Amino acid sequence: MSNKYGSNGFLDSDWSSYRLAFRTILVGFICLLAVAQAEAEVEGSAELTPELEQDIRVLMELAGVSELGAQMGAVVSRSMLESFWKTGDAPSEGYREIVLEETDRWIADVVELFSDAAIPLYANYFSHEEILALIEFYDSSIGRKSIRVMPSLMQDSAVLGQELGMREANKLSAAIEKRLREAGYID
Repeated sequence: MSNKYGSNGFLDSDWSSYRLAFRTILVGFICLLAVAQAEAEVEGSAELTPELEQDIRVLMELAGVSELGAQMGAVVSRSMLESFWKTGDAPSEGYREIVLEETDRWIADVVELFSDAAIPLYANYFSHEEILALIEFYDSSIGRKSIRVMPSLMQDSAVLGQELGMREANKLSAAIEKRLREAGYID
C-alpha cells in the first residue's frame, strides 16, 4: 500500500468518514430499537405470553422479516463501503472482504436485536388469533407467493409511482402557473 494510506488500509479521510458513517448507523439502529420499545410501552400491549411470543417469531420467520432486514442492511452497507473505496487506490481485496464480512455479521446481530424488540409491536397491533391467521396465510401457497413476489411488486410499484408522480407533477405545475398568470402574479 502506498504512503497515503493509514495503518487501517483506508485513506485517512476515508477512514474518518467510514467511522462517522458506522457510528451514525449504529446510533440510528439503537434509536430505532428505543422507539420500537417505547411504542410498545405507550400502546399498552396485552400480556405477551410465551405462546404469543413464539407465534410472533414463527410469523416473522414465515414472512421473512429478519431475512429482508439482513438483505436490505447488506445492500446499504456494501453500497456505503464501496463509496469510500472509490477515492484513490482501493485497499486489497482481502482487506475489503474482511470489512464486508464483519459488517454483514454486525448487521445480522442488529437485525436479531430489532426482531426481538419488534415482538411487542406485533402484540400491540394483532391479537393472538390474528397472529395465528397470519401464520396460516403465510404458510399457504398464496402466502409464500406473496412473500416471494412482494419485493418485485414493491420495486415495480415504486417505479410506477415515480413515473406517475413526474407526469402528474407536470400537470400540477402547469395548473399552478396558469392560475398565477390569470391572477397577474407572473407574466
